[in-house]
Order: sequence, then structure tokens, then C-alpha cells
Amino acid sequence: MAYINRVFFLAMISFIISFFAILFLNLKEIKIYKAPIKQLQISNFIEIKAVPISSVVFIAGFSYGSILAFLSLYTQNLNLTSGVFYYPFYSVFAIVSVWIYGKIFDDKKENFATMLSLFLFFISLIVLSKAKNNFHILISAFFLAFDWASIKSLCQTIAIKLSPKDKIGLANSTFFIFVNLGIGISLYILGMFEPIFGFRGVYQISAFALILGMIFYYKFVWKSFK
Repeated sequence: MAYINRVFFLAMISFIISFFAILFLNLKEIKIYKAPIKQLQISNFIEIKAVPISSVVFIAGFSYGSILAFLSLYTQNLNLTSGVFYYPFYSVFAIVSVWIYGKIFDDKKENFATMLSLFLFFISLIVLSKAKNNFHILISAFFLAFDWASIKSLCQTIAIKLSPKDKIGLANSTFFIFVNLGIGISLYILGMFEPIFGFRGVYQISAFALILGMIFYYKFVWKSFK
């Protein structure tokens, strides 16, 4: 109980720091013409052009949900102690991965960067599903740092690039709806699968879901950046 209280206390401190940091932001007002809404339709709430790439990150969020939900229980079940070091280890390499992917993306290699991150996510989950010792768990965290840490920003940037300039805000909201929906649905669906397939099976299901994500990206987004 004391551990949980400390977690919530640290979360609260982080929120307070973030809140006051906003006060020091120097944002320039951008004037954008917006046509008046004449009738209620789905395009008023969802940016259609951002849906394909948002669907890819929906799948990635679904797969990431398996780590959020089961990592602690999984490592305890394997009698491993590396679960507590998973995210600190991940965070260190995430800093490096964001810089690397940023350079790749800036070189107009959007397709390569996104497909690579999805593939490494697949590897991360496969390694996790086959883990037998602490080293395997940390290797999974290493690969996760080179996918989930970057794929959100990559896909968000693509969503903005594919959307009209006067709908950037709507594209952003569409993107985050899909991200959060993917993670939320994952916790429920994979929670039903775990008693049937076990933790390893859940991670394998999550890994192969990413193959669907890669196929979807190639089919609906790839051509936009040829």
C-alpha cells in the first residue's frame, strides 16, 4: 500500500511541475480560417485523412497494452526481478531512439522509420513471450525503446502531414482517440485471452497484431510517401 501511495504522490508531483511549466511557454497565435459547420457529420469530430495512420497506431497501442497490463504479473510468475527495471532501462534507450528516428524521418524516410519501429516492436514482444531470464526481459525493453517510444511521434507527425492545415487540431485529436482506444480495448480483450493462452500467448497475439499493422500501413499509408 505504501508503494502505491508513493507512485500516486510522484504522479501528482509530475502533474504539478507540468502544469506550472505551461505558464512559461511562449506560443504564437496562429490565425486559421475555419468554415462554419453547416450540418452535424463525422468529419466534424474525426479527420478522415488521419484515420489510416491513426489505425496503425491503434494496433500498436493494442499491442503495447499487453505490456502495461501483464508485465509485472508475468515477471513475478517467472520468478524474475527484472520487471522493476524494465521501464528505467527502456527510458534510457528511448532518448537515443527518438533522436535516431528523428534524423531518419527528417531525411524523408517516413516509410522506413515507421515500418522499422513496427518490426522492432514485433521483435520486442516475441522476445518477451519467450523470456526465461532477466536478460531476455531487458532485451525486450531495449527493443521496445526503439519502437513504442518513437512510433507515437512518427505516426502523429504523419497524421498532421496528411491532413489539411486548417485541421491540424482535429488530426491530433483523431490520432489520440485511436491511441487511447487501442490501449483501452487491449486491456479488456487480452484480459479475456490470458486465462486461455497464458501470458506468453497474450504477448504472441500482441506481436502478430503488429504484422497486421505493418500490412495496413503498407496498404493505406506507404504510397503517400513514395
